[in-house]
Formats: sequence, C-alpha cells, structure tokens
Amino acid sequence: MIIDDASIRVHIKSKPCSRATAVVSSTRTNAVARAASLPENRGKVRRMLTLLYGLCPLAHLAAFEGALSAARGEDEKLDGSKLERQRLLADAVRLEGLTENLRVLLLEASRLELESEALNVMPGDLPPAPSLEPVDARAVGRLRAVLSQAASALLKLPMSSTWSETEHNLAQRTRAELSASMNAAAAIAQTSLWGMPPEDFCSLVEKPDDEAAAAIMQWAKTYAAKLPAAHLLASMLACAETLDPRAFPESEIPPLPHHAALERQAFSEELCYRMLHDPGFDLAPFWQGTPRLTGSAARLRNHPVVEGLLSRFGCKPAVLMAARIVETAEVLRAYRACTMCREARDEALEAGDAFTHILSASSPADGTGICLVETARGLLAHAAAVSAQGELTALRITSPTEWQFSPNGPGQRIARPVVKELRFPQNDLERRKLEVRVRRALFALDACVPITFAYTPAVGTQAQDAAVEAMRRPAAPRTERTDNGVRAPQTAAAYSDAAYELIGVPSNA
Repeated sequence: MIIDDASIRVHIKSKPCSRATAVVSSTRTNAVARAASLPENRGKVRRMLTLLYGLCPLAHLAAFEGALSAARGEDEKLDGSKLERQRLLADAVRLEGLTENLRVLLLEASRLELESEALNVMPGDLPPAPSLEPVDARAVGRLRAVLSQAASALLKLPMSSTWSETEHNLAQRTRAELSASMNAAAAIAQTSLWGMPPEDFCSLVEKPDDEAAAAIMQWAKTYAAKLPAAHLLASMLACAETLDPRAFPESEIPPLPHHAALERQAFSEELCYRMLHDPGFDLAPFWQGTPRLTGSAARLRNHPVVEGLLSRFGCKPAVLMAARIVETAEVLRAYRACTMCREARDEALEAGDAFTHILSASSPADGTGICLVETARGLLAHAAAVSAQGELTALRITSPTEWQFSPNGPGQRIARPVVKELRFPQNDLERRKLEVRVRRALFALDACVPITFAYTPAVGTQAQDAAVEAMRRPAAPRTERTDNGVRAPQTAAAYSDAAYELIGVPSNA
C-alpha cells in the first residue's frame, strides 16, 4: 500500500513547429488525511502527522489540534499548562518556518546555482556561483534535529490544564532548546543569508518603493559572489530585466487575502465547507473563483521591496524570492527586539506579516472546525469533522503546495511561458537544460514534493524518432536535481518503517 507517492509533474509536449509547451499538475492525494480519520487510526493522528510530513510537521500538528478542538467546541480560553503548551508549539512552528527558509535559501539555492552554472543557463555577467560552506549545512541539520526533538516533546505533553513535574521539566528543556536554536538560526542567517545583521538588512530596504527595489537589487549584486541566495536573486533579476525569451514571466495570480481577512468568518466558513464537502477542493483550492498565490509575497504585499519590484517587473520569480529573503529578516528582527518580554514578543510577532502566526481556529458549524497556520511556504489549512461523541470522522488538509500548483495556478502560469520559447529537447543535455530552467522558474513557489518531468514528442516531426529514443533512456538518478530540495519523508518511498508500523501497513507492501 502506498500512502502518497506524490510529485509536481511537468509534462513537456512538442508542438508541430518543434517548440515545447508545458502542463504542470500535482499528483498529490488526500490519502494521509483520509487514513487519519479511519477508526483504527484516530488515536494516533498526531503521531502520524509528525512522521509523514517531514518538512513542516509542527505546523501540521498545530493546524490539526486547532481544527479538532474547534470542531469539538472546546473552550478557547487558555491558561495554565494549556497556555504554556500553546506557546511552546508557537515557538516550535516559528523556528520550523525559519529553519525551512534557511534550508531553501542556503542549501537549495546553492545547489541550483551551481547546476545552472554548469549547464550554462544563467546570465553571463554574474560572478561564479558561490558554494555553501559545509558548516552551514551542518548547522541547518542541527536545527532540524532540535525540531524533531520538539515534536517528540509536544506529543508527550498532554493537552490538559495540569502537568506533572516531569512534564513541566520537559517543557522547560524544550523551550530552552528552541530559544537557543532561534539564536543559532539568527547567527547562520546573519553570516550566510544577508551578510549583515537582520536589523541592518531591514534598514537597508526600508525606503520608498522604487528606492527599496533598487536597494535589494544592489544588495544582490554586491553579495552575489559570496552568498548563494544573493547570487540566485541577482540571476533572477537579470533575467527579469532582459528581453531574453527565457526571462521569467508574470504569474498573474492574485494573492490570498491578508491575515485580517483570513481570520474573518466568511473566509474560514467557505474554506471549511468546501474542504469537507466539495470533492477535490482540498487538492485544488481557489478563492472567489480564481487560484491564489500564497507565501511571502502574498504576506508582504505592502512591503516597499515587494511593491517596488512588482511595479518594475510584475509578479515574477525574482519578486517572490526577494520577498522570502526580506520576510526572514523581518521575523528575526521582531524576535530579537522583544527578547526581554515574552508577551510583548508574541504580540509583535503575531501582528507582523510573516510566517510566525498560528491563525485562530474556528467552528463554522456544529461538529466542524478549521485552523489556519502561516508556514514558510504559505497558508496551511486543516478542516476536521467530529461525531456527536467528539470522535474524528473526517479530516482534510490543504497545504501551500495545493495553492501554488492548483489547476491554472501560479505554477502553471510561470512554467508554460518559460517552456514555450524553447525547442523540444532532442537529447539528454537539452533535456537537463530545460529542466533546470523550469526548476529555476518554480523555485520560489517551493513545492513540498519532488518536481518530476515527462515528455511527449509531436507525432510526425522529423525529430520524433530521435526524441523518443532519448526520452526512453533513463536519466541518471538525480534526486537532488529533480527535487526542489532534499525532501524529508514526504513520498511513500521515504516513509520510515515507524510510520508504516504506526498505521498498520507493512513497509514493503
């Protein structure tokens, strides 16, 4: 049995003129959510989520617990141990988002730039792509290890008003580890992401729109030889400024509503109803009749950098990339500014336009609940339904990847114009060049599953036989290259034996 062997599938087809076109689709299913609501699994859903969602398990845990509590009509008032656990979970979700940004902006950006350089698909006036220091990769790995320990601790801490002394001690140790890890993450970002403290970077780009855009463009050019994220942003901006047919197109997708609107009853009511009752909506969401963009650019739409770059280039990948870099700095600046007072820090962070906020859970109708969580990639939603006895009867999950890669959504609208100006690949080298160009275009959307490619030559073209033969030859295994990042357990092949054992399925079934 395969739970969810999913990918973002980019199907490259040949036109009669030998040009290429692309269809982008997601093969994700709701198998995990459906399995979670089966009677035999209801008591272990929290553990399942932390095992099966390797990139943002804590965000999924927060969303599930919020949706389930809302569906059961439990008292929203938090005090005592309940409040402490919620704060601990919020801290863990915050560190998780920051860690994921560092992993993508450092590790994945470095890999993509080095591969793009090797295949000669970048502008020629950039300095050589910098390699990430091994110490930074190890540091990001340590942050992920802390998050894994935090998830284990939260699973052990009961959702009750009273804890034992052992549980209080576990919470204190976990809180201390999360705090130390936030400081470690800030140090990594200061050295390897911006090349300066977050406060200085924020000051650098806090200018009127056009000046802010010019400031981050100059920063990218200045640090391109030293920092992977700066090099990737500089190369994206260079493409956006040219008339090169490979230049990234506009996604032309409106963003999801702002936090204040997301928390309004109308949004949560419709989203919850559609997720639970509209077949397929959880995997292909839309709002007010259209697909929506989520993530940093949607949250920071009013930031001078985003507004300035949007007015200059439109909603291109360079703008989405810049927004993620700026948002990371904004979060760390807010965190460091409020270290003296826990309540003030939480209030400042939750008021910000960043991935720090577990949005309030709500119950649009008796027996149903929804919880929204802003993650590094964008909006995550869990919708739950319970029986009269409070037993989970249905669960639906809509992740940021569903928003970004919904039918005719941002992924499709970004990839298709990139591909249509290129010739259908005739050999392995041309295929690799096309694939890296597509992955550069989709990088800022940051799918949480691998990106895979399929090819269909046009019937009747002279190159058909050669192209078919080239496409039939299996490419060398390139997990890191066909996947926008080293994805933690997200596909069935990567699920741990513990995950299979938990739901009673043999790992070799």
